[in-house]
Amino acid sequence: MTVRDDINPEELLSYTLRSVNSKEEAMSVINGDLKDAFILKLSIDLQSKNGILLILISEIKKKILDIYSVVGTSTNIKKIRTFESMEQIFEDILKLLDYGGIETALSERVGRCIYRTLSGNAMESILFNIKKKHNSEISSVLEEALIVETKIKNTQVFIEVERVKSSDFYTYNTLRGIYPEVRNPLEDESKENKDKTEEVQQLSKTSVEQALDEIFLNYKRVVKCNAGISPARGVEFNKIKPNQPLYFHLPQFTEEEKNTAKELGGFSKNGKAIPVVGNFIKIIAGPKNEYHIFAKGPKGVLLHAQETHPVRISFPIEEEVIDTSSIQMIVIIIAGFSLLIGVLIFLLLS
Repeated sequence: MTVRDDINPEELLSYTLRSVNSKEEAMSVINGDLKDAFILKLSIDLQSKNGILLILISEIKKKILDIYSVVGTSTNIKKIRTFESMEQIFEDILKLLDYGGIETALSERVGRCIYRTLSGNAMESILFNIKKKHNSEISSVLEEALIVETKIKNTQVFIEVERVKSSDFYTYNTLRGIYPEVRNPLEDESKENKDKTEEVQQLSKTSVEQALDEIFLNYKRVVKCNAGISPARGVEFNKIKPNQPLYFHLPQFTEEEKNTAKELGGFSKNGKAIPVVGNFIKIIAGPKNEYHIFAKGPKGVLLHAQETHPVRISFPIEEEVIDTSSIQMIVIIIAGFSLLIGVLIFLLLS
């Protein structure tokens, strides 16, 4: 496999430090003693277009470090197989650039969508599914997000996962300086998010703890959960109204969590996990990328979700409520009228 010939040891160390917590851990990764990351190798079908993506996820930091996204009409994209190694896919993409048929805007859009979808607490669920080798669950999450983003219903995502050293993503990345990685939209929007959250009170750590305690004291039971994130259709932090119904996902990893989810309506009749509805109370924002979202959930429990940045939260769409008693009355009237017509016709013919 091709190894870049311009590797700078200081840059390699700096790159690896993005995935770990110390210089000692970074050196362990570089020396081959520790595999600290996962590579998600995605093959995407978007109706008449195809895509191949490499997504580097830090297992330790629980976040996406880099995404390379190539989407377009080129039939050669489809020839790249996800079962190939990360190194081979880098080489395949490099060769692909000579053929054309790559839509850079769509490639960036798809990559940014995945950044948003796998952000915050959603990453906990993704890492759980990665370790359990539940690739189909990850594919379903990404398919749903891409359908909302692209409006292409006929979307399919195929995925392979490989445990790697994050330093190898630097070492074997033959695309660096030739084809751009996807820009993280969460970092791009940091200034915008700061403006949007001016109405959310920024507190010191001590004040945050005091504010949290004030809320916890009002509820006998607190359930930690994840906010239902919807980048396209969700409501922004500063636009959430008091008591507005919002969707929350209850954790279901342990037996205790599953029992709690079942008690609070986190499963459908056929046993499928579904979000629960909570009425918004408030958001408390701290100084270090911590946003605490509170809502009153089923059976009066306090739902507590925490995000690292402002997100759009999904909410129930009100549907027209039909009065069943009125429908029954209409049916009775129609039936009576039909019977009366039948009797009249019978009398006339007899």
